[in-house]
Amino acid sequence: LVSFNKLLNHYDEMAKSNDTFLAAKAKRVLDAQAPYPELREGFTDLTLLEKYSDVIDIIFEDTFSDILGSNEIKVASLPYDDTIFRASKRFQKILAEAGPDFVPKIRNQEEEVNYIMAAVVVLNFYYGFKLDFSRPYFYDIPDAQGVMHHYRILYNADFLELYPTDKAKDLKQKDVDELLENYDNLELWKEKIPPGSFISKGFVISNMFDVTAEHSISEIKSALISHEKEYEGETFMENLQETFRSFFRLKDISVGFVAYNDQHDQFECVHGGGIESVILGDNEAISCKEALCPGSYQALMKDTEFFSVTDVNKYFKLSGGISPYKNLKEAGYQSAIFAPIAEKGNLLGVLEIGSPNKNELNSVVATKLEDIMPYIVTSVLRSKAEEANFIDAIIQNECTSVHSSVYWKFQEEARNFIKDSLHGEEQPSFNEIVFENVSPLYGQIDIKDSSNARNSSIQRDLMIQLSDINKVLTHAWKKTKLPIYEELVFRVSNH
Repeated sequence: LVSFNKLLNHYDEMAKSNDTFLAAKAKRVLDAQAPYPELREGFTDLTLLEKYSDVIDIIFEDTFSDILGSNEIKVASLPYDDTIFRASKRFQKILAEAGPDFVPKIRNQEEEVNYIMAAVVVLNFYYGFKLDFSRPYFYDIPDAQGVMHHYRILYNADFLELYPTDKAKDLKQKDVDELLENYDNLELWKEKIPPGSFISKGFVISNMFDVTAEHSISEIKSALISHEKEYEGETFMENLQETFRSFFRLKDISVGFVAYNDQHDQFECVHGGGIESVILGDNEAISCKEALCPGSYQALMKDTEFFSVTDVNKYFKLSGGISPYKNLKEAGYQSAIFAPIAEKGNLLGVLEIGSPNKNELNSVVATKLEDIMPYIVTSVLRSKAEEANFIDAIIQNECTSVHSSVYWKFQEEARNFIKDSLHGEEQPSFNEIVFENVSPLYGQIDIKDSSNARNSSIQRDLMIQLSDINKVLTHAWKKTKLPIYEELVFRVSNH
């Protein structure tokens, strides 16, 4: 039942106050409600919310202050339900920007979970069993630009009353123990707390907070931790792009990544997962000095600091059209951020963020990356370790023992083998390893009589062990006089 009884009870007490101002305010609210007893008794017909909207506005004057309404995100609604009958100006604005057809829905709100959560509330507030039933609830609402925002919901149930009906059962601790062991057994919950056994009378106040940044960081962390990303094709990058757009609250940005090969001092593409790079353009690999201007080279390679381009056209003209401004312009970007992914000063790769709008990405915006760079670094380090293990496994499977001095050549071929398999070749082949124009610089010589020395040392070692065995067997024969020991002594002596 929608009811304002518990809130009006506060005004009943306020009307008795010695403060004439508070008493007059309470009397005004109570006088407005008095002709409509159903507002206290409760009702299920939601059309009455519209009918009594003026009176309800008066009742909610203190709860929804106009002074704070433009900042607070707050609604009055039925518990665990999307039926909203009073909202702050800020929430109304958020919904208006989402579009006329948008209806806010609580995330992951399933009917079965709803019933069990309601039953847990009954166990706590009516039966007195102390159960921790708190869990986070969220609204996912896009803004006017289409960027998804996430709002954490905190419930205030001070204005809710529970009344048992004749269907309510007398529950004991053993019943609760059984329920706690079977949280997902909806039929058992309905048996212990049957449908219609309690009446909820009142409403809840939901206070919301914009947790888009925190949610985006969590999503980015989860995506990077996932072991499935290399095999999800473009879906992984599409989801990551959307998460970055929510994190920066910029709808048109695009995210790319390029790996750094310190052996050849070059940038290389990351195969699989739909990952692209504006630094590389159409190249598979490119020298760092060729890909970067002196300023960006110093920032990314030497100082490992963020490098931002606020106006691509401006720097394209000033630089004479060199990279990376040339690639940014060809890709349609007007501003960009390059963020070095480095561990203890060692560059691992570069995160690229581009926008078609001038000044949208800048050095101030770049500071937000500090919150997520540790997760990106950890993910890249893990990916490099997994790649190294994978390369070693391929070499061991495809080749015989490889000397450490030429191992690098086999690693390069193993990377080509992985690239071919990621590009969909059914039977990628491990090509022959060939070194052109090789000349020996020294020869090896066998150590004189090394085989004889080795055989002699093995013979002496066996003699020592057989002598010790002979002593043990002789001692055993003297003690027990078993013929088997005499036979073994004879065999050992022959050897």
